Amino acid sequence: MEASVIICTYHRPTLLAQTLNSLIAQDLQPDLFEIIVIDNGPSSESLRIVSDIRKKSRHRVLYAIENNQGLSCARNRGILLSKGKVVAFLDDDEVVNNDWLTQMLSIYHTDAKIGCVGGKIIPVFPNNEFPLWYSPDIKGFFGGVDNGDEPHEIDFQAEYLGGGNISFKRHLFSDLGMFRTDLGIRGRTFYSGEETELYMKIFKKGYKVYYNPKALTYHLIEKERVSQKYLARRAFQNGISDAVYDYLSTRNRYTKSWGYAISTVSRYVLLLVKSGVSLIKRALGFGGGTLSAWLALCRSTGKIFGFFKRKQPEEETSETSFSTQTFEKPLSFFIVTYWHDPRFKKRTGGIIRMFSLADNLTKMGHRVTMVLPKLGFPKKQTIARVIEIPLVDIPILRPIFFHLLSSLYLLWGLKDASVIYVRQMNSFLPLLIARLYRTPSVYEIPNDPFLAYESSTFIRRIFEKLTDKAAMSLSNRIVVLSEWSKKRLSEIGRIAPSKILVTPSGTDTNLFKPLNKVECCKEIGLDPSFSYIGFAGSFLQNQGIEILIESAPLILDKYPNTRFLLVGDGPMIDDWKTTISLKGLQGSFIFTNRVPYEAVPKYVGAMDICVAPHHKETNQASPVKLFDYMACGRPIVASDIDVIREIADTSGCILLTEPENPLSLANGVIRLLENEEERDSRAALGRALVLAKYDREKITGSLIQSISAII
Repeated sequence: MEASVIICTYHRPTLLAQTLNSLIAQDLQPDLFEIIVIDNGPSSESLRIVSDIRKKSRHRVLYAIENNQGLSCARNRGILLSKGKVVAFLDDDEVVNNDWLTQMLSIYHTDAKIGCVGGKIIPVFPNNEFPLWYSPDIKGFFGGVDNGDEPHEIDFQAEYLGGGNISFKRHLFSDLGMFRTDLGIRGRTFYSGEETELYMKIFKKGYKVYYNPKALTYHLIEKERVSQKYLARRAFQNGISDAVYDYLSTRNRYTKSWGYAISTVSRYVLLLVKSGVSLIKRALGFGGGTLSAWLALCRSTGKIFGFFKRKQPEEETSETSFSTQTFEKPLSFFIVTYWHDPRFKKRTGGIIRMFSLADNLTKMGHRVTMVLPKLGFPKKQTIARVIEIPLVDIPILRPIFFHLLSSLYLLWGLKDASVIYVRQMNSFLPLLIARLYRTPSVYEIPNDPFLAYESSTFIRRIFEKLTDKAAMSLSNRIVVLSEWSKKRLSEIGRIAPSKILVTPSGTDTNLFKPLNKVECCKEIGLDPSFSYIGFAGSFLQNQGIEILIESAPLILDKYPNTRFLLVGDGPMIDDWKTTISLKGLQGSFIFTNRVPYEAVPKYVGAMDICVAPHHKETNQASPVKLFDYMACGRPIVASDIDVIREIADTSGCILLTEPENPLSLANGVIRLLENEEERDSRAALGRALVLAKYDREKITGSLIQSISAII
């Protein structure tokens, strides 16, 4: 696809309709570009307008909601969804010529080093009447851009481009990062600077920024903005943006000194004085343009205000790129994990994520040693070095022998380790040994321990609490899998938030990827003519599959051509099969039993909709299969619980339903079965978000960066 056109909208459905109608009239073939609408102030009217456009055009039109306020957040969401080689941005109050996109793209073909192209913007006032006080030198306050009538490379010392008519090569966002979310318009607040910051990055990378006046847009000015009061407010806010951008673009140790403060404030005060003198002279008749002088004064005042008001935001990590800490020599990691579940004899499913961590660290050039029980065939699960601790398969002796034997090995082997990474296992011995050797240590708590304590016997609960408390105290950092877990650990466990790292479980996006449903069905022996509602994972009580079974008759009543595909096994399988039999639903449910991990993507690929109907009190801190579904590009219906809402609130890819409510689950599934466009949109959002934030290789790089302070 040649281009993606992103329109970010905020409570302006009428203007949005005009923008969309001008876009679908482009002279470019519909299959060469897509239209993406990101709604930052969602309304049913905006959704209706987008739906109408879909019906009357042959373009790929996506609609997504961005709950985080701000133009930068909305633009970044659009970038994640985009597929075009070039990403173009329009405001929701603009209309374009029918050759606008053709002209925009044509410049890129002239020079491979062109990374950004902007066009001319002509302000259009209500009734096509300029206000009496209007002059060309204030067109920028109305979004106007006119850098001449010939295409040329931009000179930012004398020219500028407008964010409402701009485009970028898509790969630059992966290389340079996306728009800063601590800059940019939020609602009706017109702070800016995010585009300038990106232009400067492009220059430093060696790319060119071009202007093409033939890529023409018309900016429709709302009546409420045609006032000098609005202009003064806009100028003042632009001044605040200038001050914040000045600080961010030069930030270093000097910017925190009194010297920086004095020199910057002095420069801003001098501008204020010059603006004031200019205003007085023009008011007395010496030169025209009193309004432009007044706006310059407002902007200078805004700069001073912005300097004292400015925040010092954390350096942002690009949503499309995780930078990793570099070291002069490879690190030596020891990963210690104990996992045994009598419900899953000789299977290593519980520590697949640990194998992924070990593999990714090894691929990065680090030395990794895994210490784990000889359960199944662990050496075949990873490319890292594995120390197998013999498993004495007797209930009480099993953990005791592992902890003692693994500790003896660590006493000998840990002396040369750079870091020890211990997964929660009711023992603090590895962390105590790490303290003896002064080896930096990380303790991972994969699920909510406080909910787990409640299900334990009194003696076991006391033991688990004491060992966990000791382990958390001995470790240098604690890893949890979600912000929800961090909050609970901080509030209930009274652990300092600065000690807790959030590292989502994520998924392997090379293994889990979108596949063709028909081909997947044929490979695993399913009839592709059915609609499949699917679940993949361990058959445990907290997964809530009994809720899916209760909802099945409601779904089948409306869509009888539906089948329910359950992939996996576990202790609940017999209970669920019995319930299905009692309800006479045997013909509608398909149990695959356990399948090889590498084959799971084919089964997910056969699903039309994936479900995660977790119970309210699930202690899963980061449901792994949710990320697998998203990576496979499948729409998801899931319970509205904290750990899932944390993902859904920032992505919009998951349709949330009331937990433990079969009717709510059924309505969610039926809604997606009825609406193919919504299914596709949520699926695309999920895949894009996983690639950006939840790819395990990127998560590993981010983890190394986070723990670099203790190495």
